[in-house]
Amino acid sequence: MMPYDCPANDPYEVNNDRNTASSITTAEPVWGSICFDDRDHFQISVATGCSLQARLYFNHSDGDLDLSLYDENGAVIEHSFYG
Repeated sequence: MMPYDCPANDPYEVNNDRNTASSITTAEPVWGSICFDDRDHFQISVATGCSLQARLYFNHSDGDLDLSLYDENGAVIEHSFYG
């Protein structure tokens, strides 16, 4: 697989680590792009008793994505990976 140029118009960058995570404040879908060797972090608050649903849509033939959910201290709550 050949890496390609990332779009320069990703509205969530710079969000490459926990300290620069982009805040999500809506229940609407968040659309973005993840490029070769890129990490994207997002921050969201979920009220007690509520749930969070996260989905990644991508072409498996284009690569592999992992999704991890961390608590406010950086500990992994859940991890999903393919491949």
